[in-house]
Order: sequence, then C-alpha cells, then structure tokens
Amino acid sequence: MRCINSWDELLDTAGSLRNKGLALTNFYPNEPEMTEWIEKKAFFFLELDSHSSCFVHKTEDASFLFFCLEDMAFLSGALRLVRECFPEGTLAFDWICRTDEESELLESQSASGGFSLRTSLRRMSRLLKENAFADVPGIVLADEQDAGALQAMFRAAFDPLSERIPSKEQLLRYIRAKSVLVKRTEGGELAGFAVVDVQKKTMHLKHLLTASGFRRQGVAGSLLGKAFFMSKECIRYILWVIADNLPAISLYEKFGYQFEALRNYTYVSG
Repeated sequence: MRCINSWDELLDTAGSLRNKGLALTNFYPNEPEMTEWIEKKAFFFLELDSHSSCFVHKTEDASFLFFCLEDMAFLSGALRLVRECFPEGTLAFDWICRTDEESELLESQSASGGFSLRTSLRRMSRLLKENAFADVPGIVLADEQDAGALQAMFRAAFDPLSERIPSKEQLLRYIRAKSVLVKRTEGGELAGFAVVDVQKKTMHLKHLLTASGFRRQGVAGSLLGKAFFMSKECIRYILWVIADNLPAISLYEKFGYQFEALRNYTYVSG
C-alpha cells in the first residue's frame, strides 16, 4: 500500500487502471475533497491482483474503500484481500445500482467477501415545471463561525459510515461558496440547516437536517423552500434519501420529488 501524494498522482494512477481494463468502479474523483485527504496523508492506493485495485481513505470512523475492477465477479475476492490487509478496524464502501439484478449481485459478492449491508439510499429527482417559490424569511446563509456548530449537528444526527459527514474544512468550503442555509432562533441557536450544491442547471440537495428540539415546526420545509428560491435558474433537482426515512420521503414528495431507479448501498465489515 502506498500513500497518494498529489492530485496529479491520483489521476495518473486512475488512468493507468483504466488502461489495464479495471473500469468498473465506485471511485469518482473529486478534486477539493480528495486533495484534502491527500494533504492529511489519509489517502492510499492498494494493488490487490490483476483483476482489482483499491483506493483507501482512512478516517477516525472507518477506512472507506474505492474499487477499480475488471468485472463485478471479482468484487468478493477484492473484499477478502482488503480485509487481510486491514484485519482490525471498520471497513466500508458504497456502490450505486440501477437494477434489481445489479443489487442482487452486489449483495451476493459483498456477503461472500465478508461484508454486510448497513444502509440503502434511494435517489429522488424533480424536473422543473414551474418554480413558483418565493423568498423565505428567517432562512439565511451560514457564516464561518457556524462551522463548529454545524459539524456537531452532523456528528449527532448522521451515520458517519453511510452519509459521509463532511470535515470542518469541507464545511468551510461549502459556507464560502454560499451553499449552506441555516435557520436561527431568536437566541442565535441553529434550528436546522441545508447544504445545497448547484452545478450548471442542476441543484443537488446534499444534506437537510432539523435539530431534535425543533422538529414538526416547519423548519425543513422552510429550508427546502429557500433552497428552491435560491436555485430558481435550475431545471433539475436531485437528492439521496435513506430508503426507510419515511418522514423525509414524505416531505420531498410534497415538493414534487419522485423516486428514480438508482440506489446506493453501503456495506461494512468489522
């Protein structure tokens, strides 16, 4: 296993794997996020065999795995090899499937490799028909002083293995990009937040949370309404939701979201 030392090295390594025919992957390069991992000396490359290789992001919660495979049939062997390299600690990876057949194959390969399903997420989307959302009073952009409180809210409410809690540095990037909306009480306490990523004509709702003491008071709906208002130039809106989070699903459906075929499964070992 070797440490990845630069973004260019990461791209060169990924390119060489594609040239070898290792094209099936759950690895999607993200320069700001992965550059942070590289700078922290927390991102590694592991060549497993001629059919599979793996990138590893080590965090305080788990080692997250990103595979490059010749074929899905080699996933179970790759998982067993990785477990031999990391006999202690928690390992986790996620994989996106489009069909039931893909999901069943993933389940079979993961179980054979010693991994069990932790979480299933579904993607929802909304195509613009008419964006009639007005501005929402009381919802404002977060500032950098909110980063600590936001991170504490993430740690209290989100599963770090399934929902990839952003680091403080990543939260600051979101805040500086004006991508974080917050609802404050009169006393300045954060009642909820939304993280929104707008790319061209698509708005991705990355995170939405109402603090435990403020639920059933319309906070999430207000945050989502403000997100629509701020992204009124978009024509497509997407999000991922935990498959059994019925209150969240109900809220999104009220705002016009519908399920797509895509599912994202998180598997863990250890």
